[in-house]
Amino acid sequence: MLTCSRPKLEIETPAPRSNVRRVEVPLNFDAEFFDILQADVTTLDDLQAQEQKAMGEEIVALSTEVTKLARKYLLLCFMPPHIYKS
Repeated sequence: MLTCSRPKLEIETPAPRSNVRRVEVPLNFDAEFFDILQADVTTLDDLQAQEQKAMGEEIVALSTEVTKLARKYLLLCFMPPHIYKS
């Protein structure tokens, strides 16, 4: 039988000049906490992989467009004038 007691909070207030407070919360169900934490980390890893893949695809698309524009520019700049005059 599992029983759950309300955790005791211990709040430590440091020297008056500091803005930092330390809060300790005892974990009665640490396995559950770490399962939740692991699931969240896994979700973040998946999201990062998806974003990295999407960014890579965008970089490839941008590279293709820049290459096309550079080729057009080079053709116009270095092609003999009599070829492209109307």
